[in-house]
Amino acid sequence: MHSAETSQPLILNTAATVLISSDPDCLEIEEQHCAQSFVSSGCGCSLFSGKPCSKQLHIDYFLEFRAQCSELTRAELDLVLLGQLSAFTFSGDQTARATTHRHPSDGRQRSYAIFWHRGQKVCRKTFLFLHKISEKRLKNLKLSLLQHGLSPRRHGNTKRVPANTISFADTQQVVQFITTYAEAHAILLPG
Repeated sequence: MHSAETSQPLILNTAATVLISSDPDCLEIEEQHCAQSFVSSGCGCSLFSGKPCSKQLHIDYFLEFRAQCSELTRAELDLVLLGQLSAFTFSGDQTARATTHRHPSDGRQRSYAIFWHRGQKVCRKTFLFLHKISEKRLKNLKLSLLQHGLSPRRHGNTKRVPANTISFADTQQVVQFITTYAEAHAILLPG
């Protein structure tokens, strides 16, 4: 199948009914399908008198907020999420209420978070869907917050030379070989 306006292929995954294309209109349709399926299936929680929190937000709001999160760079979204996690992550001796979170030595075994969005309590699944992030990214952000505070995350290989790099002298030799070979074996074009 081809899109009417572009010659780029449009791939339809029938199992999940997900459209994949680089066309902005198709990406918008894919996002609408994703939001519709999330709202119709629900998040599975029962935070609002037995109803899921995903039913409390309108589908247009999901689309708008997810579009805003998509416009942010990865580092900017990380800082937004770190700020939110900082606001509603509980750790330390003062918050050790439940026995499931207690640790014999310091009062806490692990930190926990209660997720809020615009003054409304939401479940983890809705929070992840709203911000277009995975469970793994949220876990890594939470770990970074507990270890380093509200500082931007950095990749572990930052300022390290990769093991598979070649020296500058070797690069010059490769360039010299290609240039010499091209001069010796090139076909001259008329004109």
